[in-house]
Amino acid sequence: MSNQTEHNNSENGSFIKSLIHLPVFSTSTENKVEIGKVTDFVAKFGDEGYPIVTGLLMVSQNSEFFVPLRHLTKIKGDKLILDASSPGGFEAFLRRPGEALLARDLLNHKLIHISEKHHPSFVKAEDIEIKKDQDTWIVSAVLQNKSTKLKSLLSIGRKKHNPTIKIDFLKLEPFMSHVPTSLLKLRHNKLAEIHPSDLADLVESATPAESDEILDAVGEDVNLEADVFEELDEDHQLHLISKRSNEEIAELLTNMEPDDAVDLIGDLEQERREPILKLIPYQKQQNLQKLLGYNAETAGGLMSSQILEITLDKVVSDLLSILKYSKDSPTVLDTIYVTSSDHTLQGHIRIAELFKVDPSSQIKDIYHGDTPSILTGADFPEIVTMMSDYNLYSLAVVDDDYRLVGAVTVDDVLEKLIPENWRRRSLAERVHI
Repeated sequence: MSNQTEHNNSENGSFIKSLIHLPVFSTSTENKVEIGKVTDFVAKFGDEGYPIVTGLLMVSQNSEFFVPLRHLTKIKGDKLILDASSPGGFEAFLRRPGEALLARDLLNHKLIHISEKHHPSFVKAEDIEIKKDQDTWIVSAVLQNKSTKLKSLLSIGRKKHNPTIKIDFLKLEPFMSHVPTSLLKLRHNKLAEIHPSDLADLVESATPAESDEILDAVGEDVNLEADVFEELDEDHQLHLISKRSNEEIAELLTNMEPDDAVDLIGDLEQERREPILKLIPYQKQQNLQKLLGYNAETAGGLMSSQILEITLDKVVSDLLSILKYSKDSPTVLDTIYVTSSDHTLQGHIRIAELFKVDPSSQIKDIYHGDTPSILTGADFPEIVTMMSDYNLYSLAVVDDDYRLVGAVTVDDVLEKLIPENWRRRSLAERVHI
Protein backbone atom coordinates (compact mmCIF):
# COMPACT_ATOMS: atom_id res chain seq x y z
CA MET A 1 0.00 0.00 0.00
CA SER A 2 1.42 3.38 -0.94
CA ASN A 3 0.82 6.46 1.18
CA GLN A 4 -0.14 9.48 -0.93
CA THR A 5 -1.94 11.47 1.75
CA GLU A 6 -1.23 15.16 1.28
CA HIS A 7 -2.56 16.68 4.52
CA ASN A 8 -2.59 16.04 8.29
CA ASN A 9 -0.03 13.28 7.97
CA SER A 10 3.67 13.03 8.83
CA GLU A 11 6.28 12.35 6.17
CA ASN A 12 6.17 8.59 6.65
CA GLY A 13 2.98 8.00 8.58
CA SER A 14 -0.72 8.81 8.78
CA PHE A 15 -2.72 10.06 11.73
CA ILE A 16 -5.94 8.43 12.85
CA LYS A 17 -7.90 11.67 13.25
CA SER A 18 -7.31 12.56 9.61
CA LEU A 19 -8.39 9.10 8.41
CA ILE A 20 -11.56 8.55 10.41
CA HIS A 21 -14.74 9.32 8.42
CA LEU A 22 -12.87 9.50 5.10
CA PRO A 23 -14.85 8.07 2.15
CA VAL A 24 -13.80 4.69 0.76
CA PHE A 25 -13.72 3.97 -2.97
CA SER A 26 -12.99 0.92 -5.05
CA THR A 27 -10.07 0.69 -7.50
CA SER A 28 -12.60 -0.04 -10.25
CA THR A 29 -14.64 3.12 -9.55
CA GLU A 30 -11.97 5.19 -7.84
CA ASN A 31 -13.53 8.61 -8.29
CA LYS A 32 -17.15 7.74 -8.92
CA VAL A 33 -18.98 5.59 -6.37
CA GLU A 34 -18.34 5.77 -2.64
CA ILE A 35 -18.71 2.32 -1.07
CA GLY A 36 -18.43 3.35 2.60
CA LYS A 37 -16.69 5.47 5.23
CA VAL A 38 -13.81 4.67 7.59
CA THR A 39 -14.90 4.35 11.24
CA ASP A 40 -11.80 2.93 12.89
CA PHE A 41 -8.57 0.92 12.62
CA VAL A 42 -7.89 -2.41 14.31
CA ALA A 43 -4.49 -3.20 15.88
CA LYS A 44 -3.12 -6.40 17.36
CA PHE A 45 -1.21 -5.90 20.62
CA GLY A 46 1.52 -8.30 21.71
CA ASP A 47 4.03 -8.60 24.52
CA GLU A 48 6.84 -7.04 22.49
CA GLY A 49 7.27 -4.49 19.72
CA TYR A 50 4.84 -2.15 18.06
CA PRO A 51 1.15 -3.09 17.73
CA ILE A 52 0.35 -4.36 14.23
CA VAL A 53 -2.47 -2.69 12.31
CA THR A 54 -4.51 -5.59 10.96
CA GLY A 55 -7.38 -3.83 9.25
CA LEU A 56 -9.88 -1.00 9.19
CA LEU A 57 -13.57 -0.74 9.97
CA MET A 58 -15.88 0.63 7.31
CA VAL A 59 -19.54 1.51 7.60
CA SER A 60 -21.72 0.93 4.56
CA GLN A 61 -25.53 1.02 4.43
CA ASN A 62 -25.71 1.21 8.25
CA SER A 63 -23.58 -1.90 8.71
CA GLU A 64 -19.97 -2.04 9.89
CA PHE A 65 -17.48 -4.32 8.16
CA PHE A 66 -13.94 -5.40 8.92
CA VAL A 67 -11.56 -4.86 5.99
CA PRO A 68 -8.18 -6.64 6.23
CA LEU A 69 -5.49 -4.07 5.60
CA ARG A 70 -4.16 -5.98 2.60
CA HIS A 71 -7.17 -4.69 0.66
CA LEU A 72 -6.20 -1.07 1.24
CA THR A 73 -4.20 -0.09 -1.84
CA LYS A 74 -3.94 3.65 -1.46
CA ILE A 75 -4.52 6.66 0.77
CA LYS A 76 -5.04 9.42 -1.72
CA GLY A 77 -5.73 12.94 -0.54
CA ASP A 78 -9.10 12.78 1.18
CA LYS A 79 -10.08 9.21 0.31
CA LEU A 80 -9.08 5.58 0.77
CA ILE A 81 -8.97 3.12 -2.14
CA LEU A 82 -9.76 -0.60 -1.76
CA ASP A 83 -9.16 -3.40 -4.24
CA ALA A 84 -12.82 -4.42 -3.89
CA SER A 85 -15.90 -3.29 -5.75
CA SER A 86 -18.32 -3.52 -2.78
CA PRO A 87 -18.32 -4.34 0.94
CA GLY A 88 -20.27 -7.51 0.27
CA GLY A 89 -17.17 -9.68 0.47
CA PHE A 90 -16.23 -8.48 3.94
CA GLU A 91 -17.44 -9.81 7.28
CA ALA A 92 -18.99 -7.95 10.17
CA PHE A 93 -16.41 -6.94 12.75
CA LEU A 94 -15.87 -9.42 15.56
CA ARG A 95 -13.22 -8.43 18.05
CA ARG A 96 -10.53 -11.06 18.58
CA PRO A 97 -8.35 -11.53 21.68
CA GLY A 98 -5.49 -9.05 21.76
CA GLU A 99 -7.16 -6.54 19.43
CA ALA A 100 -7.95 -2.90 20.16
CA LEU A 101 -9.66 -0.17 18.15
CA LEU A 102 -7.36 2.80 17.76
CA ALA A 103 -10.02 5.51 17.68
CA ARG A 104 -12.46 4.07 20.22
CA ASP A 105 -10.05 2.41 22.65
CA LEU A 106 -6.92 4.59 22.51
CA LEU A 107 -7.70 8.04 21.07
CA ASN A 108 -8.21 10.59 23.88
CA HIS A 109 -7.49 7.87 26.43
CA LYS A 110 -4.74 7.84 29.04
CA LEU A 111 -1.41 6.04 28.60
CA ILE A 112 1.68 5.64 30.77
CA HIS A 113 4.78 7.31 29.33
CA ILE A 114 7.89 5.37 30.36
CA SER A 115 10.96 7.54 29.82
CA GLU A 116 14.61 6.84 30.57
CA LYS A 117 15.25 10.53 31.29
CA HIS A 118 12.16 11.51 33.27
CA HIS A 119 9.78 10.11 35.84
CA PRO A 120 6.94 8.08 34.27
CA SER A 121 3.81 10.11 33.71
CA PHE A 122 0.31 9.93 32.29
CA VAL A 123 -0.27 11.30 28.80
CA LYS A 124 -3.41 11.55 26.70
CA ALA A 125 -3.44 10.35 23.11
CA GLU A 126 -4.43 13.50 21.21
CA ASP A 127 -3.76 11.59 17.98
CA ILE A 128 -2.26 8.27 16.94
CA GLU A 129 0.24 7.70 14.15
CA ILE A 130 0.28 4.56 12.04
CA LYS A 131 3.27 3.94 9.80
CA LYS A 132 4.31 1.40 7.21
CA ASP A 133 7.32 -0.70 8.22
CA GLN A 134 8.32 -2.75 5.18
CA ASP A 135 5.13 -4.72 4.39
CA THR A 136 3.49 -4.19 7.79
CA TRP A 137 1.61 -1.23 9.21
CA ILE A 138 2.31 -0.49 12.87
CA VAL A 139 1.06 1.86 15.57
CA SER A 140 4.23 3.93 15.75
CA ALA A 141 3.55 6.96 17.94
CA VAL A 142 1.10 9.08 19.89
CA LEU A 143 0.71 12.85 19.73
CA GLN A 144 0.30 14.76 22.98
CA ASN A 145 -0.36 18.43 23.66
CA LYS A 146 2.63 19.84 25.54
CA SER A 147 0.91 23.10 26.50
CA THR A 148 0.67 23.61 30.26
CA LYS A 149 -1.87 25.46 32.37
CA LEU A 150 0.57 28.36 32.60
CA LYS A 151 0.88 28.55 28.82
CA SER A 152 -2.88 28.47 28.53
CA LEU A 153 -3.16 31.42 30.90
CA LEU A 154 -0.50 33.36 29.03
CA SER A 155 -2.27 32.73 25.72
CA ILE A 156 -5.52 34.45 26.80
CA GLY A 157 -6.35 37.03 24.17
CA ARG A 158 -3.85 35.61 21.72
CA LYS A 159 -4.29 33.30 18.79
CA LYS A 160 -4.60 29.74 20.07
CA HIS A 161 -1.62 27.53 19.44
CA ASN A 162 -1.34 23.98 20.77
CA PRO A 163 2.15 22.60 20.11
CA THR A 164 2.34 18.83 20.22
CA ILE A 165 5.06 16.29 20.81
CA LYS A 166 5.30 12.85 19.26
CA ILE A 167 6.02 9.95 21.63
CA ASP A 168 7.34 6.63 20.34
CA PHE A 169 4.75 3.94 21.09
CA LEU A 170 7.43 1.64 22.50
CA LYS A 171 7.72 4.10 25.39
CA LEU A 172 4.00 3.92 26.12
CA GLU A 173 1.72 1.54 27.95
CA PRO A 174 -2.00 2.00 27.23
CA PHE A 175 -4.69 1.13 29.75
CA MET A 176 -6.78 -1.71 28.38
CA SER A 177 -9.23 -2.70 31.11
CA HIS A 178 -12.02 -0.92 29.22
CA VAL A 179 -11.30 -2.99 26.10
CA PRO A 180 -13.67 -6.00 25.94
CA THR A 181 -11.06 -8.69 25.36
CA SER A 182 -9.52 -10.86 28.04
CA LEU A 183 -5.96 -10.93 26.71
CA LEU A 184 -5.31 -7.18 26.67
CA LYS A 185 -3.73 -5.61 29.73
CA LEU A 186 -0.78 -3.55 30.84
CA ARG A 187 2.49 -5.37 30.22
CA HIS A 188 4.28 -6.40 33.39
CA ASN A 189 7.69 -6.45 31.71
CA LYS A 190 7.36 -2.76 30.82
CA LEU A 191 6.12 -1.68 34.25
CA ALA A 192 8.96 -3.63 35.87
CA GLU A 193 11.33 -1.05 34.36
CA ILE A 194 9.77 1.62 36.58
CA HIS A 195 11.02 2.26 40.12
CA PRO A 196 8.50 1.13 42.77
CA SER A 197 8.14 4.67 44.16
CA ASP A 198 7.27 5.96 40.69
CA LEU A 199 4.76 3.15 40.21
CA ALA A 200 3.20 4.08 43.55
CA ASP A 201 2.90 7.70 42.40
CA LEU A 202 1.10 6.53 39.27
CA VAL A 203 -1.28 4.40 41.32
CA GLU A 204 -2.06 7.32 43.64
CA SER A 205 -2.84 9.68 40.75
CA ALA A 206 -4.82 7.14 38.70
CA THR A 207 -8.53 6.40 38.72
CA PRO A 208 -9.62 3.37 40.79
CA ALA A 209 -9.92 1.23 37.64
CA GLU A 210 -6.48 2.31 36.44
CA SER A 211 -4.96 1.67 39.88
CA ASP A 212 -6.37 -1.84 39.84
CA GLU A 213 -5.00 -2.42 36.36
CA ILE A 214 -1.50 -1.24 37.29
CA LEU A 215 -1.39 -3.43 40.40
CA ASP A 216 -2.84 -6.39 38.51
CA ALA A 217 0.08 -6.20 36.06
CA VAL A 218 2.64 -5.51 38.78
CA GLY A 219 1.26 -8.44 40.80
CA GLU A 220 2.87 -10.92 38.42
CA ASP A 221 6.00 -10.25 40.49
CA VAL A 222 5.07 -10.56 44.19
CA ASN A 223 8.24 -8.79 45.31
CA LEU A 224 7.64 -5.83 43.01
CA GLU A 225 4.03 -5.62 44.18
CA ALA A 226 5.22 -5.55 47.80
CA ASP A 227 7.75 -2.81 46.97
CA VAL A 228 5.01 -0.70 45.38
CA PHE A 229 2.67 -1.15 48.35
CA GLU A 230 5.45 0.00 50.69
CA GLU A 231 5.58 3.31 48.81
CA LEU A 232 1.81 3.95 48.76
CA ASP A 233 0.19 6.36 51.19
CA GLU A 234 -2.00 4.91 53.91
CA ASP A 235 -5.32 5.80 52.26
CA HIS A 236 -4.44 4.01 49.02
CA GLN A 237 -3.06 0.98 50.84
CA LEU A 238 -6.27 0.56 52.81
CA HIS A 239 -8.50 1.13 49.78
CA LEU A 240 -6.64 -1.40 47.67
CA ILE A 241 -6.41 -4.16 50.27
CA SER A 242 -10.08 -3.74 51.19
CA LYS A 243 -10.81 -5.62 47.95
CA ARG A 244 -8.48 -8.50 48.80
CA SER A 245 -8.99 -11.70 50.73
CA ASN A 246 -7.13 -12.45 53.96
CA GLU A 247 -4.93 -14.93 52.07
CA GLU A 248 -3.96 -12.30 49.49
CA ILE A 249 -3.14 -9.72 52.15
CA ALA A 250 -1.06 -12.25 54.11
CA GLU A 251 0.99 -13.03 50.99
CA LEU A 252 1.53 -9.32 50.38
CA LEU A 253 2.63 -8.70 53.98
CA THR A 254 5.01 -11.67 53.83
CA ASN A 255 6.91 -10.02 50.98
CA MET A 256 6.95 -6.51 52.45
CA GLU A 257 9.73 -5.10 54.62
CA PRO A 258 8.85 -5.82 58.29
CA ASP A 259 8.54 -2.17 59.35
CA ASP A 260 6.24 -1.38 56.41
CA ALA A 261 4.24 -4.56 56.98
CA VAL A 262 3.72 -3.62 60.63
CA ASP A 263 2.44 -0.17 59.64
CA LEU A 264 -0.08 -1.75 57.29
CA ILE A 265 -1.20 -4.33 59.86
CA GLY A 266 -1.74 -1.53 62.36
CA ASP A 267 -4.09 0.17 59.91
CA LEU A 268 -6.19 -2.94 59.27
CA GLU A 269 -9.59 -3.38 60.83
CA GLN A 270 -9.16 -4.97 64.26
CA GLU A 271 -11.16 -8.09 63.41
CA ARG A 272 -8.93 -8.88 60.39
CA ARG A 273 -5.52 -8.53 62.05
CA GLU A 274 -5.30 -11.81 63.93
CA PRO A 275 -6.69 -14.04 61.12
CA ILE A 276 -4.29 -12.44 58.63
CA LEU A 277 -1.29 -12.76 60.94
CA LYS A 278 -1.98 -16.48 61.38
CA LEU A 279 -1.69 -16.96 57.60
CA ILE A 280 1.84 -15.49 57.52
CA PRO A 281 4.79 -17.95 57.77
CA TYR A 282 5.66 -18.59 61.42
CA GLN A 283 9.10 -16.94 61.57
CA LYS A 284 7.91 -13.77 59.81
CA GLN A 285 4.76 -13.81 61.94
CA GLN A 286 6.79 -13.89 65.18
CA ASN A 287 8.95 -11.03 63.95
CA LEU A 288 5.91 -8.91 63.09
CA GLN A 289 4.24 -9.69 66.42
CA LYS A 290 7.34 -8.41 68.20
CA LEU A 291 7.44 -5.21 66.17
CA LEU A 292 3.73 -4.61 66.78
CA GLY A 293 4.55 -4.32 70.48
CA TYR A 294 6.39 -1.04 69.96
CA ASN A 295 4.86 2.44 69.80
CA ALA A 296 4.76 3.49 66.15
CA GLU A 297 6.30 6.90 66.96
CA THR A 298 9.37 5.46 68.70
CA ALA A 299 12.61 3.92 67.46
CA GLY A 300 11.11 0.46 67.95
CA GLY A 301 8.13 1.38 65.79
CA LEU A 302 10.24 2.97 63.05
CA MET A 303 13.08 0.47 62.87
CA SER A 304 13.56 -2.44 60.50
CA SER A 305 14.58 -5.79 61.95
CA GLN A 306 16.15 -6.92 58.66
CA ILE A 307 19.76 -6.01 59.36
CA LEU A 308 23.15 -7.62 58.86
CA GLU A 309 24.55 -9.06 62.09
CA ILE A 310 27.61 -11.19 62.87
CA THR A 311 29.19 -12.35 66.12
CA LEU A 312 32.71 -11.62 67.37
CA ASP A 313 33.90 -15.23 67.02
CA LYS A 314 33.46 -15.31 63.22
CA VAL A 315 35.87 -14.51 60.39
CA VAL A 316 35.38 -12.26 57.37
CA SER A 317 34.78 -15.23 55.04
CA ASP A 318 31.78 -16.18 57.20
CA LEU A 319 30.38 -12.71 56.71
CA LEU A 320 30.96 -12.84 52.95
CA SER A 321 29.04 -16.14 52.82
CA ILE A 322 26.13 -14.57 54.71
CA LEU A 323 26.06 -11.69 52.22
CA LYS A 324 26.22 -14.05 49.25
CA TYR A 325 23.69 -16.68 50.27
CA SER A 326 21.21 -14.80 52.46
CA LYS A 327 17.63 -15.16 51.19
CA ASP A 328 16.55 -11.96 52.90
CA SER A 329 17.27 -8.51 51.51
CA PRO A 330 18.51 -6.44 54.46
CA THR A 331 17.24 -2.90 54.75
CA VAL A 332 20.56 -1.64 56.11
CA LEU A 333 23.22 -2.29 53.46
CA ASP A 334 25.98 0.11 54.50
CA THR A 335 26.66 -1.38 57.93
CA ILE A 336 27.17 -4.83 59.48
CA TYR A 337 26.52 -4.87 63.20
CA VAL A 338 28.81 -6.94 65.43
CA THR A 339 27.32 -8.64 68.51
CA SER A 340 28.22 -11.12 71.20
CA SER A 341 26.58 -14.54 71.35
CA ASP A 342 23.59 -13.11 73.28
CA HIS A 343 23.05 -10.35 70.65
CA THR A 344 24.55 -7.59 72.81
CA LEU A 345 25.77 -4.84 70.48
CA GLN A 346 29.58 -4.65 70.34
CA GLY A 347 30.27 -2.52 67.30
CA HIS A 348 30.06 -2.37 63.51
CA ILE A 349 31.87 -2.91 60.20
CA ARG A 350 31.33 -0.84 57.06
CA ILE A 351 30.56 -2.88 53.93
CA ALA A 352 33.25 -1.04 51.97
CA GLU A 353 35.90 -2.17 54.44
CA LEU A 354 35.39 -5.83 53.49
CA PHE A 355 37.16 -5.22 50.17
CA LYS A 356 40.33 -4.17 52.03
CA VAL A 357 40.80 -7.07 54.45
CA ASP A 358 41.86 -10.67 54.13
CA PRO A 359 38.89 -13.14 54.17
CA SER A 360 40.64 -15.06 56.97
CA SER A 361 40.70 -11.99 59.24
CA GLN A 362 38.94 -12.29 62.58
CA ILE A 363 35.86 -10.10 63.05
CA LYS A 364 37.09 -9.16 66.53
CA ASP A 365 40.25 -7.70 64.98
CA ILE A 366 38.62 -5.41 62.41
CA TYR A 367 35.36 -4.11 63.89
CA HIS A 368 34.77 -0.60 65.29
CA GLY A 369 33.51 -0.45 68.85
CA ASP A 370 32.23 3.14 68.85
CA THR A 371 28.76 2.42 67.43
CA PRO A 372 26.01 4.96 68.17
CA SER A 373 22.77 3.34 69.29
CA ILE A 374 19.39 4.31 70.65
CA LEU A 375 16.80 2.62 72.87
CA THR A 376 13.58 1.21 71.40
CA GLY A 377 11.52 3.75 73.33
CA ALA A 378 13.38 6.82 72.03
CA ASP A 379 11.12 9.40 70.37
CA PHE A 380 11.47 10.84 66.88
CA PRO A 381 13.31 14.11 67.78
CA GLU A 382 15.94 12.07 69.63
CA ILE A 383 16.38 9.78 66.61
CA VAL A 384 16.76 12.66 64.16
CA THR A 385 19.17 14.54 66.42
CA MET A 386 21.45 11.54 66.90
CA MET A 387 21.51 10.64 63.20
CA SER A 388 22.31 14.25 62.34
CA ASP A 389 25.01 14.59 65.01
CA TYR A 390 26.79 11.41 63.89
CA ASN A 391 26.06 11.77 60.13
CA LEU A 392 24.44 8.33 60.06
CA TYR A 393 22.63 6.53 57.23
CA SER A 394 21.42 4.00 59.78
CA LEU A 395 21.12 4.00 63.57
CA ALA A 396 21.30 0.83 65.68
CA VAL A 397 18.32 0.22 67.98
CA VAL A 398 18.83 -1.72 71.23
CA ASP A 399 16.60 -2.90 74.08
CA ASP A 400 17.11 -2.11 77.77
CA ASP A 401 19.76 -4.86 78.01
CA TYR A 402 21.68 -3.36 75.05
CA ARG A 403 20.73 -6.24 72.78
CA LEU A 404 20.51 -5.32 69.09
CA VAL A 405 16.93 -5.49 67.81
CA GLY A 406 17.03 -3.43 64.57
CA ALA A 407 18.03 -0.17 62.94
CA VAL A 408 16.36 3.05 61.85
CA THR A 409 17.42 4.13 58.34
CA VAL A 410 17.62 7.59 56.83
CA ASP A 411 14.72 6.90 54.46
CA ASP A 412 12.47 6.14 57.46
CA VAL A 413 13.36 9.54 58.89
CA LEU A 414 12.95 11.43 55.61
CA GLU A 415 9.55 9.86 55.02
CA LYS A 416 8.26 11.32 58.29
CA LEU A 417 9.94 14.69 57.74
CA ILE A 418 8.59 15.39 54.22
CA PRO A 419 5.41 17.53 54.44
CA GLU A 420 2.34 16.02 52.78
CA ASN A 421 1.86 19.06 50.52
CA TRP A 422 5.34 18.46 49.07
CA ARG A 423 4.28 14.95 48.07
CA ARG A 424 1.10 16.23 46.41
CA ARG A 425 3.04 18.90 44.51
CA SER A 426 5.61 16.40 43.28
CA LEU A 427 2.89 14.01 42.18
CA ALA A 428 0.95 16.72 40.32
CA GLU A 429 4.06 17.69 38.36
CA ARG A 430 4.31 14.12 36.98
CA VAL A 431 0.78 14.00 35.57
CA HIS A 432 0.76 15.47 32.05
CA ILE A 433 -2.71 15.11 30.62
